Amino acid sequence: MLRLGRTQERNSGHRRGRRLHEGDSYLFLYNEIIDRIERLAIGLGVTHVAMESTGVYWKPVMNIFDPGGFIILVVNARHIKYVPGHKTDKKDFAYICKLLRAGLLKGSFVPNQSQRDLRDLTRYRRKLVQNLAAEHNRLILIFEDANLKLSSVFSDVTGKTCIAVIDHVVDGNTDPEFLASLCTHWRLKVIFETITSSCFLPPLQYG
Repeated sequence: MLRLGRTQERNSGHRRGRRLHEGDSYLFLYNEIIDRIERLAIGLGVTHVAMESTGVYWKPVMNIFDPGGFIILVVNARHIKYVPGHKTDKKDFAYICKLLRAGLLKGSFVPNQSQRDLRDLTRYRRKLVQNLAAEHNRLILIFEDANLKLSSVFSDVTGKTCIAVIDHVVDGNTDPEFLASLCTHWRLKVIFETITSSCFLPPLQYG
């Protein structure tokens, strides 16, 4: 029976037919976890593992224990709150073991490995899309500070024409008529005068 922390683990178990209470601390290292699994499974005959779903710290240990044939319960910490004011790591892991022995713990749903991999990929993709949208908005705001209303002309600031305008501005060419002449698409030609007069204003001069 195992309780997870940030950098340490504490465990307790029971030998067949009687209870064995054991607590210790050690670094959260892969080799030590493997050695402990062999000791629990072979030496003590442990069949169940209970752990709190603390952040993401349970995931690597879950991946290590999963192939060992243990019955693993990843439990929501809110469901096993200890008495307020008396919560310590030692009391906490002993309390979890007590609940597990009594059959009072309900494990959270943990998808299989293929589903976990798919979730990681989809979440990563969503994060990349959000970051890309944030950078688009940031680009628009930067040029608006420089009196270039790109959003009033271009629906996509990463399009070919808009990128050409941005490149010339970065190179120091801020002439409104020249920038407007880069807008060769027929829809942009229709609003050529509007682009020249209001969208590509020269930078403000101070002093």
